Amino acid sequence: MFWLVTLRVSATHLLGGYIQVKKTASATLEYEYNVFLFLNAVDGSGAAQQQETVLLCFGDGTTGQATRVRQQPLEQNRAIALHTYRVTHTYAGSGTYTVSSTVSNRTVVQNAGNVSNVSFFISTTFTAGVPNSTPIIDIPANGFVAAANQRTTFTLRGVDADGDSLVYKLASPLTSAASQASNACGQTVLLLAPFQFPNDVAQRGIFRLNNRTGDLVWDAPVQVGRFTFGMSIDEWRNGLKIGTTLYEMAITVEDRNVQPGTLPTYEPAFSGPVITGLASGYMNEDIQISVYPNPTHDRVQVRVSSREALAVTLQLMNSKGGIVGECHIANPQAEQLSEFGMAALPTGLYLLRTEVSGRSYTQKIVKR
Repeated sequence: MFWLVTLRVSATHLLGGYIQVKKTASATLEYEYNVFLFLNAVDGSGAAQQQETVLLCFGDGTTGQATRVRQQPLEQNRAIALHTYRVTHTYAGSGTYTVSSTVSNRTVVQNAGNVSNVSFFISTTFTAGVPNSTPIIDIPANGFVAAANQRTTFTLRGVDADGDSLVYKLASPLTSAASQASNACGQTVLLLAPFQFPNDVAQRGIFRLNNRTGDLVWDAPVQVGRFTFGMSIDEWRNGLKIGTTLYEMAITVEDRNVQPGTLPTYEPAFSGPVITGLASGYMNEDIQISVYPNPTHDRVQVRVSSREALAVTLQLMNSKGGIVGECHIANPQAEQLSEFGMAALPTGLYLLRTEVSGRSYTQKIVKR
């Protein structure tokens, strides 16, 4: 993770961001990292100006300072400034690495409570040794602004220099349990809570991401204010997944005196599986299960989303099939968040069995 230097001005200026990894021209395992942060160019401009460097965690136990190389207001929305931070790093050997960052001073949003003191976490997983650059994500023409009571499409297409296939999924935003003063990597990463997808707040309309094109449709906002969401982008090449980028951004809904139209039937938005080193996310057309963090040191969070309100039973089992934790949620809900404490359990492989709607799904969890 990277840790921002302590700011002298307290402001909720952080709207979103992501990390791009790019192979340099060097023949070694040297990579360039671009950290893109979307910052409030109006209310949080003072704090944004002081944010000159960030500390990046490279996924191999080392860190490095990324220095700001560019800052510019978006042409699409000059109330938002895109700040770019850059650093290079050389790995000792090939392998899969997750480069990550934690940032303070989230902006306040309508769908996650008071999160101004809750950290913001982004990461990108890639394979060093494979020639590859992770995608650059388009800035939509409407500048992350929607009109209340109006259908809005945000084009979030990833531009991949290598021509890899990209798959887009909605994801819950993430946060880190580490303190602002810490410089250590490997801190616990958690799903942002409380969090609801934007259309789930009022339970009106749809909030849907096309997993092939990256088009995000919100039909239609009924409340004004800012709303955050997360997205993951998987890179596929020759049938193999070679990278995952986590992205978070806030959307501003304005009142433009648009007369309400006919909203589509409400559908819960789904959070797809987030970064995992194992098969710890399950998704089909009507049920999604995500487990995070995995591997873990002390606890895991389990989110079950379904198109209909369903009862869920969760069982945490050791490698011999013995049940070491169980949770039965009898009250049917469309989205349910549960947690298992694992700090007292021995290290090793565990299985999470989820029973819902007469079906059973099993996923692997590693306790370190």
